Amino acid sequence: MRLYSEIICLHALVLLGSVLSFPYLNVLLPWIYWVSRKDRKGEIADHASNILNFQFLVSSVFYVSMLAMWYRFVHRMVDGGIPSYGWMVLPISVFLVFSVLYPLSILVYMGVGKKAKIFYPNLIRIFK
Repeated sequence: MRLYSEIICLHALVLLGSVLSFPYLNVLLPWIYWVSRKDRKGEIADHASNILNFQFLVSSVFYVSMLAMWYRFVHRMVDGGIPSYGWMVLPISVFLVFSVLYPLSILVYMGVGKKAKIFYPNLIRIFK
């Protein structure tokens, strides 16, 4: 039961960090929680590292694309172009799906099913 509640807490912290919308808070809050735990090895470590790696990748892609698009937006306005905010739809949608809706659906699934499994793919390995 302890494992289940700690995994729920990790997913809830991802969701909280995403909703508060401070850069990389969806990575920082679960990382602080994981580091503050005495047992940093085992199944909780597997869950935490997958969550952190995936959320770091999603956040990095989001913030790099937003910076590039803002740069393009400013240069367009300097050249006398009409401001258009349509370019923000794709990065914000991707961030909302993977950092808000996905953790929320995991929390609902775990609340209904009462079982913990590794939900996040392991695409990169920064946190081990």
